[in-house]
Amino acid sequence: MDLGHKQLFIIGCPRSGTSITAGIAHLCGAFMGECGGPSPYNAKGFFENLRIREEVIKPVLRGLGIDDVCQDILDSPADFPEEVVDAKASIIRESLLRILSDEGWRGEGWVVKEPKIVLLWQFFKKAFPSASWLIVRRDREAIVDDCLRTPFMRFHKTREGWRLWVKAHMDRINSLIEKHRVRHLLPCGVASLREVYPQKIIDEYGEAHRYSELGGLITWMLPSASTEQFDDCLHGAEEFVDPSLW
Repeated sequence: MDLGHKQLFIIGCPRSGTSITAGIAHLCGAFMGECGGPSPYNAKGFFENLRIREEVIKPVLRGLGIDDVCQDILDSPADFPEEVVDAKASIIRESLLRILSDEGWRGEGWVVKEPKIVLLWQFFKKAFPSASWLIVRRDREAIVDDCLRTPFMRFHKTREGWRLWVKAHMDRINSLIEKHRVRHLLPCGVASLREVYPQKIIDEYGEAHRYSELGGLITWMLPSASTEQFDDCLHGAEEFVDPSLW
């Protein structure tokens, strides 16, 4: 199925719903390569390409002196000199495409979901200037609550620590959006950047509103889908985000 996006990055602050969003993209037929499966902390899976995370993203983070788990980041740079970005962007591009090719990519559109890219957005935007970006949003205090009850989120011990951590992510996301403020239309007719609030879809919206929001997201992902394809994806997405399952 043609996603309408040749290169799509799904990013957001960790614990904001990036896995939910990537799961919907997967249901729509997105090529993601080989992703890790479910875990005790995410029963439906994280939909993250493990080789891209371990062989591309984490080495770049370490090379820049940034915690590769992305929890101890409050003193990490939020902006990088152009020459540093240029030096790493081509390596990122070559390595990411090689991994996807190894895992079966044959030129169709692909999706990479990885919250850590928030800290490296300048490098990935330089490496893939024509990419689309799907920004996942969630209320700050809800993210903080989630961090405090998630065992592997261990670095900060207080609400204020996690608030500052969320703010560091949000500041970088807003910088990306500002840089991308000219939201050009893709050949398929949709914008190359979109924001989505998946946890609101699950927790707050009634059935009709949930249907409308999911339909809008799927239309953005699948602008050329037939009515049958759209209905199949929408039905799958409605089941996937069933509030009783999250």
